[in-house]
Amino acid sequence: MDEQGVSQIARWLGLNYAYYPSVIYPATGRYYGPAILSPWPIERSWKVVIAGDLNSYGIGLLDRA
Repeated sequence: MDEQGVSQIARWLGLNYAYYPSVIYPATGRYYGPAILSPWPIERSWKVVIAGDLNSYGIGLLDRA
């Protein structure tokens, strides 16, 4: 999902969120990535890139409420 979608869902549900883009969708050029929704304030969050071989990788999203 993109940040605009995450933000809108979080507002509708009355939740806080942390979002980090992880890929660019080639057809639209828009960023997409994971998000965490939380009823508690998110004091800080950071993106962790988990490297694998050159053809694959993972993205981790950490938060601390």
